[in-house]
Amino acid sequence: SSTGYWTTDGEGSVTAYTGESTPTDNYIHYDAENNILTLHNAIIKDELPYTDTPAGSLINGAAIGVLNQDGNAELTIQLEGDNTIEDVSTGIYVLAHSPSTGAASLTITGSGSLTTEGSGSGSLSGILVQSNAGNANLTINNVDVTATNSNTQGIRLQSAGSSTVSLTVNGGELTASGKDAGIDYVCGNDLIGSGTPRLTVCGNTIVKASGDTGGITSNSSTVTPSGTGIVFNNGTGTVYGSVTLQDDLTIDDDESLTIGEDASLTIPDDKTL
Repeated sequence: SSTGYWTTDGEGSVTAYTGESTPTDNYIHYDAENNILTLHNAIIKDELPYTDTPAGSLINGAAIGVLNQDGNAELTIQLEGDNTIEDVSTGIYVLAHSPSTGAASLTITGSGSLTTEGSGSGSLSGILVQSNAGNANLTINNVDVTATNSNTQGIRLQSAGSSTVSLTVNGGELTASGKDAGIDYVCGNDLIGSGTPRLTVCGNTIVKASGDTGGITSNSSTVTPSGTGIVFNNGTGTVYGSVTLQDDLTIDDDESLTIGEDASLTIPDDKTL
């Protein structure tokens, strides 16, 4: 909740940093004025314990938690180097808890990568963005993100009943897997929602979602990707728009790739498919 540095060790413990200069490596920095959390080769295995406080009861179990009980819940995570969150109930949880006001929004950007895992019987997701009154939005810009959960969903995006729930992946690669679903869109708390689920891919993005229930699931209308990129939904891949491979693409034995209508796939000489 306040600007500062924290260091992480090989065991994933997080310790407040009291030095005068920036830590040399394996650190976390929060800029409260601009609401930016920087992860620099961080390893996080600590989670918020349950307490009688609002945060301790509403976002307990999260390694990174954002809570607003009366307005928007927002966070930007800046990635530097390779970062890992594991051995926690929920990797990242952004919650706009009020039933009457507030959207939830998480942006992950930078030049690094992030692997986040939720586990345990009480786990929620690898990444969970939830608004009880408005829209829920997750944006990933030009970084590689892997979100997994051994009990539920890799990523869960939840909005109010008739609001929009959206995922935008602009460059980089997103891999989401879970016991239930890879990416789960929820509009409201009912089994059937009336909101709008959106998946937008840009800049030759590759999205891979897999789960026992389905790769990409929704309690509202079917999620139809739009933009420019490749989306694998439980092994079935589709090319959207005009895509040029930036990295070698591996199609596993249980996967297939289709070039969609009005789409194209260009493979440079130094790349392979």
